[in-house]
Amino acid sequence: MAFYDLNGNQLNLQQFIQKYESFYFLNTPNVGRRITRRNKTNPYVENRIENILQNGLTTNDLVFVIAWKIGAIDHQASNNQIVYRNNFNNTLIFNTRFYTINVNKLVNYITNNFDMLVQAADNPHDLLNLLLNNRGRNSFFGLIYCLTLIYFFTRGDCPIYDKYAHISCIAYQENIQPGNKINYRQINDWVGYNKYIMNIKKIFSTQKIPRSIDRSLWVYGHYF
Repeated sequence: MAFYDLNGNQLNLQQFIQKYESFYFLNTPNVGRRITRRNKTNPYVENRIENILQNGLTTNDLVFVIAWKIGAIDHQASNNQIVYRNNFNNTLIFNTRFYTINVNKLVNYITNNFDMLVQAADNPHDLLNLLLNNRGRNSFFGLIYCLTLIYFFTRGDCPIYDKYAHISCIAYQENIQPGNKINYRQINDWVGYNKYIMNIKKIFSTQKIPRSIDRSLWVYGHYF
């Protein structure tokens, strides 16, 4: 089990981060057509993410962290302030390529019950059910998005879930080098998420991994 560079050389954890993390950010070379200015992150935005994880989520952060996950932030424009796409910060509605996400009901629910939800974070499964049950019909704010909120409610104790991070973990455990195909299925329930957590713990000896690893996993996963 190992991470690899593009020449098939094994990397230890620090080498892995040094090799891949930087491509997460704007103003670094593209990774083919898969990681470009279209999906890279502005360091200003990432700094705010890290501050929330360090200091704890507040109701003032809700729209920002939701927008960050669903792609409603204009990273190229967000140099000194957060710039939202499609007026999302005011409408709480965002049109993706395939569907329209509406988080009005969920944001109102979280805002009105914030202290209770902070306490519920001691049992993340219960917190997940509360979020799923109060997101509104046809909101299209699904399981993965709700798990992102849990990530912030728990200040990173419950790892964020991402398709490419999951692919990276599979590649590591199955000793697959970049450029090869991965047999991947996205999780669709709490059981699947728990399996993902166990894989994170096996690889990194903790489920609370730093953002440097999150960023590196996201980049690495694009090579498969």
